[in-house]
Amino acid sequence: MTRELAAYFFVTEFKDAEELDNIPAALDRATRFINAMGDLLNQLDELTEDATEEEIQFIYYEVGKAFYGTDKDSLRNFFKDIYLLLFGQTAAGRIGTLTKFMGLDDFINRIRDRLNDPFDIRGNVRTYKKIAHIKVQNKR
Repeated sequence: MTRELAAYFFVTEFKDAEELDNIPAALDRATRFINAMGDLLNQLDELTEDATEEEIQFIYYEVGKAFYGTDKDSLRNFFKDIYLLLFGQTAAGRIGTLTKFMGLDDFINRIRDRLNDPFDIRGNVRTYKKIAHIKVQNKR
């Protein structure tokens, strides 16, 4: 899993295959991310579906601080890596809100699926926009 994730980070973030010196950085980043995601999934598994967005967001921040560091840029990189893996882009809405909106169990499963297959193209933003649109339509 680490190699696939490192390759994913390399091709999506570094984008310059000529810069082979970035491969160790991508591998280090993937290893740190996998460790963080393992801890995150353990903590999210302990929550119930009625957990608030704030409680969920707090867990993301605590895991980010533990594995990436407490400064603003390090936390930004943590969330950037999550968004990159889940949505194929480096920014999205508040992750606690997205997790709550999609459903805690569904979101946990999505993280696991993407960690197992980071190149799965179903994780793009258009897919999530369609899901959001369908859920909004069903609530009316």
